Amino acid sequence: MRKEILLSVLIILLLLLPLATIVFTPSSAEEIPIGGTLRTSVSYMVQSLTVGQEMPWTDFGCLLVALVYDQLDWVGPYPDFGMVPRLAYDWEVSPDGKVWTFYLVKNATWHDGKPVTAEDVVFTAKYLPRLSWWNASVADVVKAEILDNYTVRLTFRNVVPEFPMWWHPILPKHIWWPYRYNLTYYPNPDCIGSGPFMVEDFEPGEYIVLKRYENYHGTGRRVYIDRVVFQVYGSTEAEVIALKKGEIDFISGLIPSAALELNGTKDIVIDIAPGDSISWFTFNFKTPDERIRKIVNDVHFRKAVAYAIDKQEIIDIVFLGYGTPADTLIYSEFPGHNPNLPQYEYNPKKAEEILDKYGYVDKDGDGIREAPDGTPLKFKLGVAESWTWTLKQMQVVAQQLERVGIKVEIVAIDEGTWWGYAFSPEESPFHMLAYTELPSPEYSWIYYEFLSIEKGGGSNFWGYSNSTYDETFWEYMNTADPDKRRELEWKMQEILAEDVAAVFLVRPKVFSAYRTDKFEGWRSGMGGLWAWYDDWLFYSVHLKPGVVEEQPRPTKPTNYYWWIIGGAVAAVAATIVFLLVKKRFIKP
Repeated sequence: MRKEILLSVLIILLLLLPLATIVFTPSSAEEIPIGGTLRTSVSYMVQSLTVGQEMPWTDFGCLLVALVYDQLDWVGPYPDFGMVPRLAYDWEVSPDGKVWTFYLVKNATWHDGKPVTAEDVVFTAKYLPRLSWWNASVADVVKAEILDNYTVRLTFRNVVPEFPMWWHPILPKHIWWPYRYNLTYYPNPDCIGSGPFMVEDFEPGEYIVLKRYENYHGTGRRVYIDRVVFQVYGSTEAEVIALKKGEIDFISGLIPSAALELNGTKDIVIDIAPGDSISWFTFNFKTPDERIRKIVNDVHFRKAVAYAIDKQEIIDIVFLGYGTPADTLIYSEFPGHNPNLPQYEYNPKKAEEILDKYGYVDKDGDGIREAPDGTPLKFKLGVAESWTWTLKQMQVVAQQLERVGIKVEIVAIDEGTWWGYAFSPEESPFHMLAYTELPSPEYSWIYYEFLSIEKGGGSNFWGYSNSTYDETFWEYMNTADPDKRRELEWKMQEILAEDVAAVFLVRPKVFSAYRTDKFEGWRSGMGGLWAWYDDWLFYSVHLKPGVVEEQPRPTKPTNYYWWIIGGAVAAVAATIVFLLVKKRFIKP
């Protein structure tokens, strides 16, 4: 009888073996805790949730779009980049680079539960590019076809070799349809998207709270944190104090001096990443002041300004040496960067010689030069006060220009006002504008910024115009051959450099800081912990095992496992008891 009992137990254990394998096989996804609220600081918070210019033209607005909405495809993580799936799991492109067919995932839903279909994609392709700041250069769709509920064919006016519909969040047609002819009319209070997070709370200009969307399709990615809180802090000092106290968990983009002060602080790690920002300032070619307009439209004056700028001094003073000079808006390590551009290396003597030669001399001996018509070389340069790095750089630039007799008054304004003036150069009180551009790995849209407004340059907000550049741009946009495209983009960069369409300054490295006591899974890419085109951090960061933070959420599989194990043990025990009872009370 003992053999029968042992045999029965063995049979039961063998039957349970596959289940035991499931129970005890480790799974990285199941081992990662789900829950927690990730908090961070931002220098600027959007004033509304409309699809107005704040969304595509501010760093945080762009990140908000990435987290709440989905695009068809996305930029892959650093350093490979490249197209990766989001709403479209696959795609095909015609040989001429103008016709793209997208195959949509079938399990994507909007935050209100309705399915995402081909109708939403076609609606977005038709109406969102009407707003020029949504990058019409790579979303000029001439035909949008629904092949079935989850297949879309888009035909573009121009060649789009990669990243079609770049930076165009797919909008829910069932919400936006009444506002299709001017999407900015819709206040978008609920901000319904199909991305990994949904808006839970929002205070314009102050903070926003995003909540994990439980039904996010993911296409291979998973979000582990429950919430993300983005909050504006009044200063770098306030950010650093908040990080030290644990009130926030990370800061992406710190002034180097502040970051280095944190070095060695318990539970805080300093990260130094390759920079993705290029600072520059340009001239208001359409300023209403006719006398100033004549000066800034003189290429000789602009070249003198370029020679008067000491980029290395800016790097040393503002970024403590962590950065490199820039000569265009294309990253130097990318194949698209022209290595043979004219270089305006710091040469104040040459700057003075140019100014003297073209009649910009100090006639009254006050240290400030005058134009040939007697107009003092005094300019107002506008910069958003929240752009701390840019503001500090411009203060150094003003000092450098004053050394050669050019007076520049730096005027710090709020970012919303800055954008308002940027898109209305004819009404702007500023003669120069300072900006820091973040081109991203997909940078073809950068060239669109210098296209003459009359030739379709809707995002040209300073009024630069050059007919040769315009012709080259449109040839580039209609060329599919990669070698020819490279040749044309190098030519555009050369034209901009010879014209001094803008004075490109520096590309600083990016300092970030994060705490290690609550969260792990931190990642850094080009641009730091996050960038306007890089939201990969929010897919990787998660609570450390064992950390109880706010509302702890043990994974359901863990609870189920204990029930399964308990049930298996109970089954074995019951079998043994039954056989023992049978042996005692039933005679052979």
